[in-house]
Amino acid sequence: ELASKAQPSLHPNRDLDINWGRYYAIVIGNNDYKHLRKLMTPVNDAKVISKWLRENYGFETTLLTNATRKQIVGVFNRFRKILKSNDNLLIYYAGHGEYDEEASAGYWQPIDAEPNDNTQWILNETITSILRGTKANNILLVADSCYSGTVFRSGGLQIVELGDSGREEVYRRLLEEKTRVALTSGGDEPVPDSVHGSAHSVFAKSLIDTLSENTRVLRASSLAHTVTDNVVRIMSANNIKQTPEFSDMRNAGHDGGDFLFVPRYLQKK
Repeated sequence: ELASKAQPSLHPNRDLDINWGRYYAIVIGNNDYKHLRKLMTPVNDAKVISKWLRENYGFETTLLTNATRKQIVGVFNRFRKILKSNDNLLIYYAGHGEYDEEASAGYWQPIDAEPNDNTQWILNETITSILRGTKANNILLVADSCYSGTVFRSGGLQIVELGDSGREEVYRRLLEEKTRVALTSGGDEPVPDSVHGSAHSVFAKSLIDTLSENTRVLRASSLAHTVTDNVVRIMSANNIKQTPEFSDMRNAGHDGGDFLFVPRYLQKK
């Protein structure tokens, strides 16, 4: 069980007078596949991440476990209708993924997916088209699945660290610019579900640890940098090649922003 961090009495971000907007998260974890190999960690990963986002970062979370294609696409379409321009949306998916090399197409595989039959699979382009038409200005997709890097348009975004000078204006600008970015557990490659029977995937554990240790406004690009370093180091020690990726999403309308994680006690109500 994760414990909330103590709130420091003096904090460089406490005096920021910014309307961060409302935060929403759709968190999906699929273990109990009907026709594909069952997985060990996604449901537990999704439950812990959903709880952490809700209790410590003020997200309104919608948790789906062992979800079908209809349930997943349905909740995306529902949020597309209700989100407003100053809202922030995080989508987290953990489960099977597949890549059709001949069609150069990546897919999520919901709980009702069948092997060698993409009828119930969710095409990456379906996800990005829904996000392109969603009014929320800032959207981050986090995917912990095989071949998850196929949602990208380019080879990565430059990560720029901020000093204290001009910080408030930079945050305002990042919130104003449209954000459609993704952090994935790997590129165009298979990724392991669990290492040595761990309760979390290495990617999810690195994500949880980074969010739990953070006490400042955290840019998704900085989160990606830390998670990538941790995953590469741990997996290399186990002789497994896995490199998370962070970039804008193909054809989803990204226009230079960045997703911001704001600890709950820094948000002005």
